[in-house]
Amino acid sequence: MLKKLKKDIGNTTDEGLEYGDLGTALVFLMEYKRTKNINYLSSVKLILKNYLEIYKNEDPFTGISYNSKKWPNIRSPYLMNGSAGLVFILFKYYCLTDNGNWDLLDRYIDSLDLPFTYNYGMNNGTAGILLVIKTILRSRKKIPKRLYTKLKHLNDYYNNHLFSSFINSKKHSGWPSDGQAFISDDIGAGTLGILSAITLEMNKGVHHDYYFIL
Repeated sequence: MLKKLKKDIGNTTDEGLEYGDLGTALVFLMEYKRTKNINYLSSVKLILKNYLEIYKNEDPFTGISYNSKKWPNIRSPYLMNGSAGLVFILFKYYCLTDNGNWDLLDRYIDSLDLPFTYNYGMNNGTAGILLVIKTILRSRKKIPKRLYTKLKHLNDYYNNHLFSSFINSKKHSGWPSDGQAFISDDIGAGTLGILSAITLEMNKGVHHDYYFIL
């Protein structure tokens, strides 16, 4: 299966963590940590290079496509289907190598600075973006001061956004899901995923590499 994933790099029109090559990169990063086989890192480098090539002329960079064939002009900033996933993979790659291009990461992070999000959840909402931001801030990897300052601002903004959006009434308690139509408790778009993001920094002394993988 891992050989098939490697062979399929660059052949999918989906681009996010959920269905695209970023998901393959995530698997290969985990396999590299397990085996120390440098070939896995080389495959991740190739995937990241492909994204760099695809979006090199987009200024400003506002996210990646859900699917380059179906929606070539739509850009997403979210975790599972957008640039937050790309930021996560790129940062994790830098954590395992000594050749971090912080200007590139800075450019990608700009796409996470949003006035509002599709929903509040983990997959395609506020919580997923916040999770990536917190992951970088909590990491043992030293980052440039300008990047830390930008991320700290985004961290505070999205924390406040989530806390101010919480609903607590006689009928409902939690965060609205898609379309603000109902309260959802699931991990992808609802309260469970949101709580996992906002309570991350409360887990003192607990360190995980991939928080959203159960």
